[in-house]
Formats: sequence, structure tokens, C-alpha cells
Amino acid sequence: MSQASKQYDEKMLIAAVQSGNTDAFAQLIAPLQRRIYSMCYDLCGSHDDAQDIAQEAFIKAYKGLSNFVGDAAFSTWLYRITVNSWIDHRRRNSMRELQSDIEAEDLLDDSTPKPDVIAGATILTRHIEEAVGRLSPQQRAVFVLRFYQEFTIAETADLLNISEGTVKTLMFRALKKLRELLRPYRDW
Repeated sequence: MSQASKQYDEKMLIAAVQSGNTDAFAQLIAPLQRRIYSMCYDLCGSHDDAQDIAQEAFIKAYKGLSNFVGDAAFSTWLYRITVNSWIDHRRRNSMRELQSDIEAEDLLDDSTPKPDVIAGATILTRHIEEAVGRLSPQQRAVFVLRFYQEFTIAETADLLNISEGTVKTLMFRALKKLRELLRPYRDW
């Protein structure tokens, strides 16, 4: 199938979904399902979490498809949704972990030293995640894939269907913004 034919079919399927054809959505995502799951698994390292994140991404894509205007490829749009779903998942889990840490500290008796260093690291991690959450969606996707998952620039570009130059530009802007947001910790 030629690239032009593939794009035409994709546009037809998107239009069908936007008109209420739910079967067209299954056809639209079928070629991307394995790659989305693999990306989720690479991001989180857990089969169950990867399935949950992928399902969440597909649901968000289905619900948001009425607003899809086609400025970017559907796959790029879906990858962004997937990375954002993973970030949301991490944020929810880090809040659960913080709550567990607090509950664990409450169980310690007075003779046991409290893990102040762990609590400080947890707070720092939360601040870093909040700062990453303030990046634009593209900057966040590039940052997460590049630094959290250690994909190369070429792999990140391929995964997000953007050029390597765009990855470098987004990374530069993300790092600049993170330096500004996390400035108080630089003098620590």
C-alpha cells in the first residue's frame, strides 16, 4: 500500500469515527496497537500497567478524535496521548507511594529514626515530576523518552514521527524550562 493510499484510508477512517462509526476506530488503531503497547511497556516496565496505560490512551484518543484536525499524523497524535497517559499514570502512582511513605512513617515507633532523607527525595521527585508536567506536550514526550527511558535521539524521533532536529530543539527548550523551574534546587 502506498503512503498516499495509507493517508487517504486514515483520513477516511477518522472522518467515519467523527461521524459516529465506532467500528472505524478499531480499524484506525489496529496497525498501531502493538507499537503503543510496546511503548507503554518500555515506559513503565510492567505488563499490567502497560495495558492500562494503552487502554487509557485509546479511550482518550476515541473521545478526543472529534477535535482532531489533522495538523499532525494520527500516529503522532496518538503517541503524544500515550506519553501523557503514562505521565498521568506515574503521577497517580507517585502520589500513592508518597501516601504509603507517610503511612509507613506513622507506623514507626519513637525510638526508630524517621527516614528524612527518603522523604526529602520523595518531595524532590514530586517537584521534578511537577516541573516535567509543566512542559509542553511535545517537550514532555521528548524529555520522558530521552531521559526516563533512555531512547536515543534517533529512536525518539522515530517513535514520535518527528525529525531528529525537532527532537534536539524540543530537548533544548525542555531542559531550559526545567532549569528555570528547578532553580531553587541548584543551590542546594
